[in-house]
Amino acid sequence: MRALIPLISCSILSLCALTQARAEDPPPAALQEHRSVTALKTAGAKQCGQALQAMTGVLNSEDDYPYLNTWNQEDPNRHAVMTISTTAYADGSSIAAVGMSPTTAGSCDASFAQVFLLRETCARLRETSFKDWKHYADLGTTPLHEDPTSSSVVAAFVSTQEGCLVFKAGLLFFPPVQR
Repeated sequence: MRALIPLISCSILSLCALTQARAEDPPPAALQEHRSVTALKTAGAKQCGQALQAMTGVLNSEDDYPYLNTWNQEDPNRHAVMTISTTAYADGSSIAAVGMSPTTAGSCDASFAQVFLLRETCARLRETSFKDWKHYADLGTTPLHEDPTSSSVVAAFVSTQEGCLVFKAGLLFFPPVQR
């Protein structure tokens, strides 16, 4: 009997979808392990490696980004880890923080925040890149929009003189890795 392992496929607007693959199948190029994940696993934080790779793969499609990892040095596999990274784009840049924590059930809980400063108006971004995201609340005077694929991911849009500051944040809950 062949072993099945979960692989996590990601896109820029939808965060993660779980699929099954045979253990001997090579991972898709988008799931090649990023340096930040390898460094955390080398430090001993292994339980949430696949989930962390899924998150860093969404926020940084290439593995050439600067990053800073933080972890519990005494017992890294039983505590939260965090990766902060930056990415430059043709029309702006972003900074992101991903926190990942193992649970007693063997699963992993993640939180993330990502900030973009883009040289487009917020109205234009909501009409294009975020067109499927629905407005559902105002936080003071700042409109919040919900990710169409996850009710636990939101984006806020703040107009600036240079364009639009987009703040995207969410919680994701990954199932236990099946071995």
